Amino acid sequence: MVEPRPISSQIIYEVRNHTAWLTMNRPESLNAISKAMFSELATGLKKASGDSDIYSIGITWSGRAFSAGLDVKEVAGFASRREAREFVYGLVNPFGNDTSVVKNQ
Repeated sequence: MVEPRPISSQIIYEVRNHTAWLTMNRPESLNAISKAMFSELATGLKKASGDSDIYSIGITWSGRAFSAGLDVKEVAGFASRREAREFVYGLVNPFGNDTSVVKNQ
């Protein structure tokens, strides 16, 4: 077992029994997903995908909620719906286009 360690302040990465666990660690905001958290999740997924000792990846949470969804504080200041949509797509798009996070066994 590898000791749990933060990838940053918002995601904790640990390995147990060939499973990489990514723990969302923003309990004060009910794990609302920020731009930084999306980036850190991607980092953790890439790290786990590149490790031949990892057979599965789990995403879990700290605190009382899995996630409240997108952090509205990050989208509240947009001037238009289009601007907000482009911001959200910019966060999610790397997950949809990055096939390196999919591991062929």
